[in-house]
Amino acid sequence: MAVLNGILLFTIFTFVSSRSIFFNDPVFGQPEQIHLSYGRDPSLMIVTWVTLNEVNDSVVEYGQDDIFSQRATGCGSIFQDR
Repeated sequence: MAVLNGILLFTIFTFVSSRSIFFNDPVFGQPEQIHLSYGRDPSLMIVTWVTLNEVNDSVVEYGQDDIFSQRATGCGSIFQDR
């Protein structure tokens, strides 16, 4: 289970990082500050990140062996540092 989680974490991180680096578009370098953490149950994964611009959707695509066949949709919020 720990090995699978490690592979999944690496795959998610690699995918999110590579999509922002290799696409030549106005949002180059986004998302930033990607954080992965376990949920209440070790089988759950929480993915958070920061973007400089507002986005329409919060979606993480994940999978194994460079086949990102799974999608998780979340919600976005505006962070205000006080």
